[in-house]
Amino acid sequence: MNALLILLLSAAVLAGGYWLYGRWIENSWGIDPAAVTPAVRRHDHTDFIASRSWLLLAYEFVSVCAVLVVFGPVAAARYGWVPVLVWILLGGVFIGGVQEYCAVYVSVKDRGVTLAGLVERFAGLRWKKVFLVFTWLLCVAAIAAFADIAAHALDGFLTVEEADPVRGRAGTVVLLMYVFAVLMGLATRYSKIRPWATKVISVTILLCSFMLGMLFPASLRPSLWHIIILSFALLSAAGPVWLTMHPRANLHVWLYGALLLLLLAGVVAGPGKMALAPYTGFSVDGQGLFPWLFVMLTYGAVSGVQALSASSVISRQVRGEVRMRRIAFGGVMLECFVAVLVLVCVGTRMDAAQLSGAQDPGALFLSAVGEILARFGISAEISGSLYTLLIACMCIGGLESLARVARVTWQEFFDFGDEEPGFLRYAAANGWVGAGATLLAAFILARVGYSAIWPLFGSANQAVSGLALLICAIWLRRTRRTGAWVWAPMLLVLLVSLAALIAAVINGVSSIVYGSLNLISDIVSVLISAAIFVTTVLLCFQGLRALLRPVEPPQEQ
Repeated sequence: MNALLILLLSAAVLAGGYWLYGRWIENSWGIDPAAVTPAVRRHDHTDFIASRSWLLLAYEFVSVCAVLVVFGPVAAARYGWVPVLVWILLGGVFIGGVQEYCAVYVSVKDRGVTLAGLVERFAGLRWKKVFLVFTWLLCVAAIAAFADIAAHALDGFLTVEEADPVRGRAGTVVLLMYVFAVLMGLATRYSKIRPWATKVISVTILLCSFMLGMLFPASLRPSLWHIIILSFALLSAAGPVWLTMHPRANLHVWLYGALLLLLLAGVVAGPGKMALAPYTGFSVDGQGLFPWLFVMLTYGAVSGVQALSASSVISRQVRGEVRMRRIAFGGVMLECFVAVLVLVCVGTRMDAAQLSGAQDPGALFLSAVGEILARFGISAEISGSLYTLLIACMCIGGLESLARVARVTWQEFFDFGDEEPGFLRYAAANGWVGAGATLLAAFILARVGYSAIWPLFGSANQAVSGLALLICAIWLRRTRRTGAWVWAPMLLVLLVSLAALIAAVINGVSSIVYGSLNLISDIVSVLISAAIFVTTVLLCFQGLRALLRPVEPPQEQ
């Protein structure tokens, strides 16, 4: 099939999902254009700040468009491009977009309450604590993985002594973008820079960073990149959103836009026939299409940590209720189109045999990009630097969003409410302490190794997605809003995650019984899979009890 036709049909489906299905849900639940949002009511210059729609859409796009939106489609493409495309489009519209919009909607309508706050309301403080620990550990694992992927993508050495100019150029641009973002945030906060001037400044910064990067490659080891990336993430996690989050979203969205448009032009201009088969079979490399296709595409359509971000970060910056759909639903639709573009990019250059096995998805993607851009006369070194930069920035953008979510989660765990806290409890609830503890834990995990738990991230992430939909369904029912179309996605996502966890336990036990080559890793994997499964089932049980509990009739005034 022609790649351009796939892209056009995908764009039409995603646009239709946004304009038709998204608007229908918005009208069904109802919005109040005159309502005062939590960002205005609770303005605190740090978390609750009424922000422009463009900035929030940029932040939403950057945070959801993490590196797994590249790795997911490439890894799942071994099943054929049809099942991957169908899940990205249908999952994006009917699950991902609904989940993201619903999480923002619920929080904005309910005075800024988070998903964990709703768990406490519906199931009690104990289960809120369980949910917070579960989600914080998930965020730490993802932060460690993203930091490690970015650090190795920016590794400035080919050997012990030989520098790698391709990755070094990307590293210089990353460092300059860090510095310029902070300066830009300060300038925007303490001067009267107009929105159009901010866009001009962002593009200028990117061009200057590119030129300096080409001239002065930064040759740094992954161990040093771990420290740099996580240190800068501390500002994004605990500092005010205007200092780093907004300017970095501005820079990243222009970077993503330019590089993805260049890639789109290359796909359209070249031979557009898909080399990848439409469908290669239900089982590939010993893994069945159900549930592993859906787990691999955890960022291609559905992501639980993005529901947490929507509830605890995005909702605190929405200026008006009329803006929620374009920010939440619109951001997910853009992300899904990027996933389709990645699928088409790889599918036009590689067949299923080249994609099967344990190859690095990032290396496969860069190889396909190099072949596509070669027709424009762009050398392999330049294209390698540009798209290594894209992968690194996608890791860093997702990492910083997760770090802020984890910090809010940490603070909520130590929230003392109306009680008078002691010194230690007061210190633990400090945002900088929470961000520092989170990033220190992620640094240790990245250095020690996360290989035993990383394969479980997709299952745990989708479990959180299903729990987020369940929490939103309870809220909708309690407020007498129609939530029937949330139930089916909720049950599907929970079924997928639980099936994947059961399969992980069975596979791990089988490896141990029949002589595992990595005994300790398999034991850890089995224990963690079982723990995630039990936690998810218990939280589901409490949620379903609350969902099916009779709703009290409204009291007469």
